Amino acid sequence: MRILYVNQDAGIDWCSHAGGATHIQSVVRAMRRLGHSVHILVRKPPQYPCPPDLDIPCYLQPEAAPWTKCDLVYERYSLWGDLSLHYQLPWHLEINAPLIEEQLRYRTPIDLIRATQIRDAVCRRVQRIIAVSPSLSAYVPPDAQPKVAIVPNCVDRQMFYPRPLPQVFAFGYVGSMRPWHDLDTPLQAFLKLHQRYPSINFHVVGSSAREQQYREKYAHPHVHFHGVVPP
Repeated sequence: MRILYVNQDAGIDWCSHAGGATHIQSVVRAMRRLGHSVHILVRKPPQYPCPPDLDIPCYLQPEAAPWTKCDLVYERYSLWGDLSLHYQLPWHLEINAPLIEEQLRYRTPIDLIRATQIRDAVCRRVQRIIAVSPSLSAYVPPDAQPKVAIVPNCVDRQMFYPRPLPQVFAFGYVGSMRPWHDLDTPLQAFLKLHQRYPSINFHVVGSSAREQQYREKYAHPHVHFHGVVPP
């Protein structure tokens, strides 16, 4: 099958090590392992070198994409993404986050009515909606609910190599330290648990502008911040 992956979120450099980019890369790899031919349409040119195994055709303008040669379009939901309303092709939409609520709570104000209209129109237009959790399936308008398939985010096991089990139990967090990720809750829970099990550890892999604040707030011999670790 010939698949066009669409990412209209200008905030995601799909070749980077950020969480959203890693997810895009993993989905594209999975598609290719299944034997599909994958191209990608993005909003901005990558600022990072793409992984060698993802040297696929990349388009920056919708007009340049090979629409007439596609069997399926697979799109990662973005706040203003409405391309599905302009092209008559089989279309699947993946919803990874409640972007409207995140924007209103953590970022700058937006046109709520317009953003909701686009989301609902896109959900009604596509043939299949992939939600990564039951709570996100509720983000879909009621009349589009029959299209929803709940497919939890998974781990690409090929990114990890077999290793011995650790001698000391450890928790891990991998990702950025965005406010909506709520890293404070697992760290606070760990500190309480550590009082009962003093040998356990907590490892944080990832970074953001708030990393230093977290390092200072949770300075503890059993809390380890590793920063960004490339895959």
